[in-house]
Amino acid sequence: MMNFIDPKIFQDCGENYYLSEEEVFKDSAELKETFIVGDFILWIEQRPAERGRNTCLIRKWMQKNNQAFELIPSWGNIGSGFHGYGGSALSVQLKENTLSLTWIDKKDGCLWLRSFEFSPNNKFTEISQIKCLSHKSNDLYANGTLDLKKNKWIGLMEREGKDYIISFSLEKEEALPDILYQANGFIGYLCFNSKYNQIAWIEWCNEFMPWDKNILVIANISKDNKVYKTFHSGDQYEFKNTSFFQPYWVEINKLVVSNDKDGWWNPILVSRNNDSNQYRINDKLIHKNQDCGTPQWVLGMSTIGNNNGDFVFLFCSSGVWSIFLLSHTKYISKIDQPFTYLSNLIVRNNKLISLAGDALNHKGLLEIDLKTKNWKYSQVSKPVISKAKICVPESLWFKGFNNLETHAWFYRPKVNIYTKTPLLVKCHSGPTNVSNSLLNLEIQFWTSRGWAILDVNYGGSSGFGREYRQRLNGYWGIVDIYDCIFATKEILKNENINPNLIAIEGGSAGGFTALGCLSSSNLFSAAACKYPVSNLKSMQRFTHRFEKNYLNTLIGDFDINQKNYIERSPINKISKIKNPIIFFHGEKDKVISPSETFELYSKLKNQNIDTELHIFKDEGHGFKKGENKSNVLKLTEQFFNKHLNIMNLS
Repeated sequence: MMNFIDPKIFQDCGENYYLSEEEVFKDSAELKETFIVGDFILWIEQRPAERGRNTCLIRKWMQKNNQAFELIPSWGNIGSGFHGYGGSALSVQLKENTLSLTWIDKKDGCLWLRSFEFSPNNKFTEISQIKCLSHKSNDLYANGTLDLKKNKWIGLMEREGKDYIISFSLEKEEALPDILYQANGFIGYLCFNSKYNQIAWIEWCNEFMPWDKNILVIANISKDNKVYKTFHSGDQYEFKNTSFFQPYWVEINKLVVSNDKDGWWNPILVSRNNDSNQYRINDKLIHKNQDCGTPQWVLGMSTIGNNNGDFVFLFCSSGVWSIFLLSHTKYISKIDQPFTYLSNLIVRNNKLISLAGDALNHKGLLEIDLKTKNWKYSQVSKPVISKAKICVPESLWFKGFNNLETHAWFYRPKVNIYTKTPLLVKCHSGPTNVSNSLLNLEIQFWTSRGWAILDVNYGGSSGFGREYRQRLNGYWGIVDIYDCIFATKEILKNENINPNLIAIEGGSAGGFTALGCLSSSNLFSAAACKYPVSNLKSMQRFTHRFEKNYLNTLIGDFDINQKNYIERSPINKISKIKNPIIFFHGEKDKVISPSETFELYSKLKNQNIDTELHIFKDEGHGFKKGENKSNVLKLTEQFFNKHLNIMNLS
């Protein structure tokens, strides 16, 4: 049993210092995507208190004290199942004083249209009945743009294992889509230049993930609604094995896109040579050892904008984001603002909006006037913890697998409740995701109880360049595990950590890594895993289409590397696991079957390992509902307290 220091310290920190699991998710709306139309900003927010419902709100630019107006009906729930992870399910256009928006609704997968008229006092009045544009089917839609000139929605469709560019008429109801183009593999990040009937998109074949290798395609749409390709980056040798991110039209025959040919996603210009009528890829607009891009798991992410000829970019360096302005005179300047997390950049007519936050602030809305450089920041969720009580992470670099410099964030608790501190090691998902310094109340939940947190950006994480991201290629289940182990050993050397009180947690790919750590090292005394990858052979055969061939990169070709698939699967390393594990899984999970976690649980039980399994009937891959998230946190704390003999101080 561990020893406590003077109980007076616990009393002095005050009962309110400790966050309850309900407080962590209370009013914790998650902001998703941003938009600018005219003098208004819009955003999508996901509300755990409404069972994970996604809705859209609008308010006047820079008027953060004005009440936002909800544009989606109470029954609506914005969301797409495109490629399994969705994104870009909302489209918005403003024409004179009429606001039109379409959204894909989770309840039926259909495309819906709603229109409003707004008055000079900014009141919105619905001017027509809500209309369902698509017939009900198993088709999955996303990434659409409204073309009000032609009264069409142009976007993407996934149907029976194939991707298409399609359109729907805004005048018809429950119609079938018009198919404009069929891809050989996957399509993402469709970008429409409605003024000149030009489109661009990212396309990749089934054998690769889009952040490993893809192509940029540019095309024209003819009057008879046909797509004619005019440019294909695969024709240029130096771009054959590179990744493009977010094409963005600047004007006719000219667009900007990020590419990682030189090791980092940096923006480049692609333009048509009027003499030869052919497109050419110019040099980088900005040269930085930073990423202006991120792995394309979902649609709708944006790091590129244009303001009347000046470019605006988001760049990431070691998990910290910045905004850079490239003027038409080629002068580069950094826009002064205090936030370290930035995403979903939108720029229109001297207006900039981005999702933003830092170690002391939740994700909120950052608005910048590009003329004056004045900015305002607003948050949807009310703070439940004072800034004085927030534990701010320290950036940690350590020698990871193969002695390579590897990154992590370390959170030291503000109050030392124990003589030696318990440690929770976090393995992020993806595995191409990245742990950042954005305020995370789940982490503050643990630090408020005296735990230290180690959040590891193991090899394979994004935001550190292509080489860092590709460390995992062929070595998933090796590099990530040893990076987490080496990071933990580094903390043990330098911090007052109790070596007998180290737990580890992760979800999905992070659960795979957590289980691998547990079976590879005696450092970890307990684990919590949400919907973990446990059987690589099964995943290779049965996972959804988007990730079906992901393991070809992470492990190797299955026919040649079957031994690695078997040896690195947690389900085949049960005999090496000696410590307790708690599992959580959604019954509706289409990425990892809950039956696989049940098999893990059963085998551990048969081995007399203390374990628990909690199945949530109303969740899929990635929990959305506040009450379920709270329950996971509560059950995890109880499990750790019980098996690590930690006194429950909450």
